[in-house]
Amino acid sequence: MILDLYSTRNAPPCKELIYDSFPIALRRQLMDIANNFFGFNNIVGDPYKSAWRMINKLLRESHGRETLHYPASALVHVTRYVFDDDVKQYFYKLEDIQKMLDVLEVVFLVINSTAKIRESKYLPVEGYKVESVVQDFNQRLSQHCSGYRLEEGMMVRMDNDLLHQEVTREVLILLTNPDYSNIDAEYRQALKHFRNGDYKDSVVNAGKAFESTMKVICDQKGYAYASNATAAPLMSILYQEKFIPEYLQNGLGGLRAMLEGGVSVIRNKTSAHGAGSQDIQVDENLANYALYNAGATIRFLLRLLENK
Repeated sequence: MILDLYSTRNAPPCKELIYDSFPIALRRQLMDIANNFFGFNNIVGDPYKSAWRMINKLLRESHGRETLHYPASALVHVTRYVFDDDVKQYFYKLEDIQKMLDVLEVVFLVINSTAKIRESKYLPVEGYKVESVVQDFNQRLSQHCSGYRLEEGMMVRMDNDLLHQEVTREVLILLTNPDYSNIDAEYRQALKHFRNGDYKDSVVNAGKAFESTMKVICDQKGYAYASNATAAPLMSILYQEKFIPEYLQNGLGGLRAMLEGGVSVIRNKTSAHGAGSQDIQVDENLANYALYNAGATIRFLLRLLENK
């Protein structure tokens, strides 16, 4: 479990993703995730040693090394702690990002294999499931502004997020205008929730920033609206007042449906609406999509406002 601490909640948004290294704190946190998986599943003693022995063996073979960190003489007196510490110390001292990524892929390969072996023997993977390992890996990577994610057992470089970063950067620059302070606060909160793996609240705050943008437009243009108006009536006002050109309304209507649907479903299904409500999960992909589209639309609407 990754704690929701003050320092992570209040960390500034990433200015850019990092591709050439992992900070030592991130490396330790990723190794802790592996240890937690083995520990939660009662993999101690020989099974624990076997898992790390396999990780050690695969890395030595892949990287052409007799040992990873400790001298070969140390392996003569094998204990249950030699293999895991050998891997960790090797990982902590690496300078080659390609080999760092290799280590993470091999560690996850053994985690995934261990889970499948337990399942084949009808031993449940308790407490800490593979899906949770992936989520925690990616949350830690995101917290450290890493440009990599774990997907389908492989470390993937997130080059396709470059457009997302540019949109986010431009939106945050636009929102430095004091007139947009509420939008700025909500959009930054959406970014923080996303970075901390709280995807549901990220989508909710993206929707709030979208609504606040339309309220600012209505205030500045003198359009009347109810104080509790949500996205649908606010968008209708912008349509009726011809603020949004007619030829663009269908495109923004698609975004409106996505944001309104996502936010309303989340709000209606959470426990805040009663103990009998069914909570739903929002994954990283949906939250990323909502953030990108909210940011792009906020940027478009504010630029339209400033040019009118």
